[in-house]
Amino acid sequence: MESARLQGNIGQAELSRFSSVTLDYAGKRLILEAPEEGPGGPAPVNNYGLGIDWLAEEPVVAFTWKDSPASGAGLREGDLLLEFDGEPVDNWNHARATDRLEAAPGTTLEVTVERDGEELTVEMTARELL
Repeated sequence: MESARLQGNIGQAELSRFSSVTLDYAGKRLILEAPEEGPGGPAPVNNYGLGIDWLAEEPVVAFTWKDSPASGAGLREGDLLLEFDGEPVDNWNHARATDRLEAAPGTTLEVTVERDGEELTVEMTARELL
């Protein structure tokens, strides 16, 4: 991810996979030590493969995972998110979006975006990605 706004956005679910987490403020680094058997479980991801930049002025697609429902539906980095299932998302926050995106496999989601001044509505079906 190239967006400077997304750097450092690591959540509890990701950090809990490691046996030790050290914040070295003076050295400006984060040190993660994996247990002997490796990090605990797969990295968390929503079942649509859609990353959203909620720190932008308006919510935009930050990335889509290769071969994910989001990329297969044609969503692209920079698309302005307008609606999930007909509900405007302009006043949503990260937690509310996470609740919607952490859907069970087989759940469909209709997403409306704006790209190059035109609205585009796509449907994607959640599936396990890892």
